[in-house]
Amino acid sequence: MVDAISGALAWLFNVIFMIFSSLWDMVIDLFLAIIDMIFVAVAALIGAIDISGITFHLGIFNQIPPDVLQVLAACGFASAFSIIATALVIRFTLQLIPFVRLGS
Repeated sequence: MVDAISGALAWLFNVIFMIFSSLWDMVIDLFLAIIDMIFVAVAALIGAIDISGITFHLGIFNQIPPDVLQVLAACGFASAFSIIATALVIRFTLQLIPFVRLGS
């Protein structure tokens, strides 16, 4: 008799555990589906940005003479430009956070 009751309780515990486990998986799947929808919307917004004005003027860099490009490379222009661009991106990003204006 005790074995039957303990077996029934073990089965009931297993069923309850499986129900909560399935509910937990559903909550996680719902959260990930919402995150996926947000990413799809952001990707659509980024894809809708017209950058033809920027890419139109990129051909100007092909007109720089090779000697000038060698001097710029020797002076470290690419490294300096990337450092400055990164600093500007960080500064603009920090400006978006309220209460973190950092003196500006």
